[in-house]
Amino acid sequence: FVEVWVPAITDESDLENIIIHSLKNQSLKPFAKSILTFLNWFRKTQYPKLVVSLRDILSWVQFMDARKALGSPDDECYIHGACMVVFVVSNSKWQQCNDNSNSNSNSNSNSNSNSNSN
Repeated sequence: FVEVWVPAITDESDLENIIIHSLKNQSLKPFAKSILTFLNWFRKTQYPKLVVSLRDILSWVQFMDARKALGSPDDECYIHGACMVVFVVSNSKWQQCNDNSNSNSNSNSNSNSNSNSN
């Protein structure tokens, strides 16, 4: 087993090309730029520390294609895909932050109880 590390893709035009290439339904391809615009806006205005990976973006793309195959209108595919990615990604990041703060408070309470016992 060999693991290869590849740096994150951050170039907008590269990401847009990946999205366009990954969307199977032709009518959804114009949404590629909108996906990136929304993610940039969301990170800048709502959740500055949010990291959305290429895997997250491709999940959105796959969701859009799946919804379109079921007959959903293009704009609903886009909006519901956005909701899925934002809720899942922000919830997982929030959970990680919450877990870290709980572990810090536990270690602080442990050190406080140790100092009280001395």
